[in-house]
Amino acid sequence: MQSLIVILDQHAVAFCHYDNPTAGAPRPRWMGLDVLQAAVRFAQEKGLSLIYLLGRHPLHKAHVRAIARTEHTQVVPFAAYRGGRDAVPVLEAVDVPAAARIRAGGDGNAILRVGRSAVPQLASTVARLAGRFKRLNICLADLAAYAQADIEAYRQQLDELVGIVSKLSQTNGGLECSILTDRLLLREMRNCAAGIEHVTVAPNGRFYLCPGFYYRDEADTIGCLQDGLHIRNAQLLTADHAPICRRCDAYHCRRCLLLNKALTDEINTPSWEQCVTAHHEREASRALLGLLRQRGRVVGALQTGDIPPLNYCDPFELVHLTGGQPARQGADDSGSPGQKALGDGPVMEEVNTLRQMVLELRASQQQILQEISQLRKERLREEQETK
Repeated sequence: MQSLIVILDQHAVAFCHYDNPTAGAPRPRWMGLDVLQAAVRFAQEKGLSLIYLLGRHPLHKAHVRAIARTEHTQVVPFAAYRGGRDAVPVLEAVDVPAAARIRAGGDGNAILRVGRSAVPQLASTVARLAGRFKRLNICLADLAAYAQADIEAYRQQLDELVGIVSKLSQTNGGLECSILTDRLLLREMRNCAAGIEHVTVAPNGRFYLCPGFYYRDEADTIGCLQDGLHIRNAQLLTADHAPICRRCDAYHCRRCLLLNKALTDEINTPSWEQCVTAHHEREASRALLGLLRQRGRVVGALQTGDIPPLNYCDPFELVHLTGGQPARQGADDSGSPGQKALGDGPVMEEVNTLRQMVLELRASQQQILQEISQLRKERLREEQETK
């Protein structure tokens, strides 16, 4: 465990695939000062770094004093961003025009959350933000709702991004773009690691795997500040216990546990949406590596290995076609990996039929999970009223 994420404001900004439905509330709802102090003590005792999630409201003076006693990082909405190395702004599409006016030469990090409607402008958005930040961590905010058309639009934007990031590499040290450049440097899985390298403490003093689990179901807790962490079946959080992930080399994939649970009901099984987008990103990273080599921009860690071509895009297609045998690599070096493997024949029709069945099952599953979540919330509310 390396860090503790603290939700200081119930209406804090969402920074990953999850949403905070109350993020735009007109008034803050602060974590109690006693809970905050307990969280800081917990982090100090465990040797954890602190990451505070804030909303758009200025911090209460007592909270400012409490968090100032330890080194930390703040994740803030762009509207509340005032610069500084210890603050990471979260940008939505509406923030891009203002962010693009920041003076060039910035060396900080920013998180760019991209909704489905903003995907067709992704490449141009990155180009506008280049130079304002040293690194962009890009998150597809609505990934759970993606259809095939959204995936294709995203793939086309990745193709454009390859050219943009390649050109930027020739000036001012370039731009780190998580969905393209991370894979170039990795030789093993480097995923979100919720529950392994970091956990979250909410305003109620309870622990969660990540903020998304708290906002999705407040009863889905993994302990509390008073009693400590209690993660059941913790081995399921690791890639070693994920049969699909442990054979995959899309090392940069977020492998979001929240999306796994929501879309497959198995915390260690990724959804189709995650797998396909991660493999398109992997292919784009491979194309970027080729361009960088042509331009003599491959140095340091980039010299240590290649990204081999694959003949599939979705690992489930690989299982369907090969019965679980290893993928053929280097079979072809053109076109979409998924198209190379399947073409447009009867196999593809069968895969599409199976995929439609899975989507229908997921819809039914989502309804059941929502009902279970509501029952848990009601039970938690009854327990709190009893206390």
